[in-house]
Amino acid sequence: MQKYAFFLLLSLLASGSMYSQNIQGESVIGINSGFSVAGAVLGLAGLVDDIETNTTPAWQVSYDYAIHDHISIGGAAGWQRFNLQYSNYGEEEVNFGVTLSRFNIGGRVLFHYGNSDRIDFYSGLKAGISNWSVDVDAEVQGYEPPKVAGVVPAFQLIAFGLRGYVTSQLGLNAEIAFGAPHLATVGLTYRF
Repeated sequence: MQKYAFFLLLSLLASGSMYSQNIQGESVIGINSGFSVAGAVLGLAGLVDDIETNTTPAWQVSYDYAIHDHISIGGAAGWQRFNLQYSNYGEEEVNFGVTLSRFNIGGRVLFHYGNSDRIDFYSGLKAGISNWSVDVDAEVQGYEPPKVAGVVPAFQLIAFGLRGYVTSQLGLNAEIAFGAPHLATVGLTYRF
């Protein structure tokens, strides 16, 4: 699905019938879905016998306000869930599951390259926190599994972002970034 969305985005960009978003005073909201390194690493556990994994895409909602034609400030919040199911674990062959979830929130600064009427290329930095929660579900009589949560700092380098508008307000976007909560996403944007 994400592969097709990416090709659709490239096709629309090549058509040349889009509007840009990098004018001082404009706001943009977006919703994205994508791929994360944490999801890929936890997905590798599924290669081990007796372990099944399930990972949701990394979801993100963002808001950016252009304080200058080339600089915008804003925030973003993201969420992702990871499930691991172990069967026949240990000598007693216990079945149990582990659910991890991550909520990430932070502020970001974006630098917009050029001032094109059709396409908005940008890079930026995001600083915030990730709240991880762990829930263990074990089939062991008399055992009360722990529920753990913890907050850690989270930084992200947005190496390359691209927005292209199919109307004067509605557009498509893609980002490639390093750090939480995603590595690559595609999504929709709305400017006002």
